[in-house]
Amino acid sequence: MNKRFTILSTCVAAIAMWLVQSSFSNGMSDSNYSGSPASNGKCTNCHTGGADLSATLNVVVAEKGTVIPTTIFKEGTTYSVAIALTGGTSMRRGVNSTIVDESGATVGAFGNPTDGKIITANGVKLFTHSPANITGIFAYEWTPDANTPETVKIYTTGIAADSKNGNNGDQFLEAAGTLTKEKTNALSNAAQAELELFPNPCSNVLHSKIKITGSIYSTTGQKVITFSNTKTVAIDHLDAGQYFVTFTDGQNNYTKTIVKL
Repeated sequence: MNKRFTILSTCVAAIAMWLVQSSFSNGMSDSNYSGSPASNGKCTNCHTGGADLSATLNVVVAEKGTVIPTTIFKEGTTYSVAIALTGGTSMRRGVNSTIVDESGATVGAFGNPTDGKIITANGVKLFTHSPANITGIFAYEWTPDANTPETVKIYTTGIAADSKNGNNGDQFLEAAGTLTKEKTNALSNAAQAELELFPNPCSNVLHSKIKITGSIYSTTGQKVITFSNTKTVAIDHLDAGQYFVTFTDGQNNYTKTIVKL
């Protein structure tokens, strides 16, 4: 009797789990819910999305094999797109993400998805999540080709579900950014020297000989400082360690590595 009860309980539990997974999976249709110009909606097509579960959505693009965030791309170079939908009380999370031109059309090649798959919906390639992600960590790769325009957009949407196996009480998040093709740098050595950041290593204030605009990132890709049209950037409040500075002089874009003492 005990053995039969154990087997029956196991079967019931398995069926219940299948129903939960099936319900969640059915809600995740192969649609372009990325929020891009050619999308046919957003995650809120299926989820109410109005709750506040204290979740956050972060998207970092970096050249494959590195952890240096970038907004600059080179033709034929593969980039990793890391997506973190974290925080809050949710045990289920999902995202959609794509990189397109101004009209919303696919640009470049997509591949190597982590905890998801690459699909084509509305004629657009995009990454979509697996049916039951609980970590909130996703990734895919993107390789721009000769037909990729000078400027492209990356769109990402996400849902932190409240784990009640319904489509209400969830939190909707979205992020969008711009990626720009690297320009040929014909600056002289003297001009390049003007773009150095000093002192490096640095304790308090980072200096530039010309006015620059950009951001400073940690080695994990978190943006920690944003600055605009300045020759000085205060970094005294940062923890000691290595950081990446991405900035522009108004004509070209650069990435420098600095060390905070």
